[in-house]
Amino acid sequence: DPPPGFRRLVPGGEVRLRYGCIIRCDEVLRDADGRVRELLCSHDPETWHGAAGSARKVKGTIHWVSADHAVPCEVRLYDRLFSVADPDAAAATADSENGDFKDFLNPDSLRVVEEALVEPSVVQDPTDTRYQFERLGYFWRDPARRDPGARLVFNRIVTLRDTWERRAARVDAERSTDARNETPSDPATPRAGRRPEVSQEVRREAERIERRYGIAGIDAETLAKDPSRLLFLEEAVNAFSSSVEVSDVAGTVSNWVINDLPRVLDRRPLEDLPFGPRELAELIALVVEGVISNRAGGAVLEVLAREGGDPRAIVDRLDLGQVSDAEALEGIVGSVLEANPGKVAEYRGGKHGLMGFFMGRVMAETGGRADPEAARAILRGRLEEDESVTQA
Repeated sequence: DPPPGFRRLVPGGEVRLRYGCIIRCDEVLRDADGRVRELLCSHDPETWHGAAGSARKVKGTIHWVSADHAVPCEVRLYDRLFSVADPDAAAATADSENGDFKDFLNPDSLRVVEEALVEPSVVQDPTDTRYQFERLGYFWRDPARRDPGARLVFNRIVTLRDTWERRAARVDAERSTDARNETPSDPATPRAGRRPEVSQEVRREAERIERRYGIAGIDAETLAKDPSRLLFLEEAVNAFSSSVEVSDVAGTVSNWVINDLPRVLDRRPLEDLPFGPRELAELIALVVEGVISNRAGGAVLEVLAREGGDPRAIVDRLDLGQVSDAEALEGIVGSVLEANPGKVAEYRGGKHGLMGFFMGRVMAETGGRADPEAARAILRGRLEEDESVTQA
């Protein structure tokens, strides 16, 4: 029973998986204690990121981690040490004459998740990188666990508030206020969260963008309001081969123009960037074709914003290309399986969820550059067909 405004996944509701597709939660499976164990979901195959139907809008977009591609890690969830703001004052006013500040220690000040999963791209990052793990807070790699090959451990350094509880409390307060208020609110009065009105001119231009490129909703309005950004998108789309359908690439290009370019502009107008729409199109093509990952694409974009140049040359210079050579991946997969014979035996015994563990090891060995589809296919073949792997 989510409060109004809640946009994450709920039974019978839809969300977009970031950089993925739209899914709907059809059923929730629980254990004997009522805890959620599994979600049965269906997906809309026309809405994959970059596909022709990807412009379909839903209210919520959530981050997700693919178990098959993720890297195992340990996550330490630090929280407040005490359950009250001033434990000394609380102890002094306690009913007991022997009140002690230690009575107010928070038993949940540290919770350790030993079998967590994290995106493989973190393996390539500088060890001092800070992250926001979405919905959980800000994290930092444990400084005592930074030796090459050491198990990844992340410590939470700042928590986030629980938006569900905050929204639910606000909704309850608003309902109580409305119940006491005898005068109905003026429908013309602006309200927080209401989508701002746009001019007829912007609306007409947004409709043209939707007809021409299949880009709709807020994205179309954003482009319609900014002629320089719209021109950049149009020229980038035109830079793709004539054999490529406009509708197949426009949605992907708009994501880069609307969401990624502002991150590297540094308050400059688009015209002052040392690269143009053609270079952006070449970079997007490298990502779409699987030559580099989305993460590597972001790194190339940052270099382009600083110094310009040819995207493919930057990929070669920084050695960002995905490892997709079958022979190279075979050798890496073989090493991972030989180093983990116990896990191999468990997988063959029916614990197929260990595929994520093996993928994590392969990604770690390649610095996160292994082509995930090729690596997973080789792993599956070796685990399910090759019985010659030594069992120690």
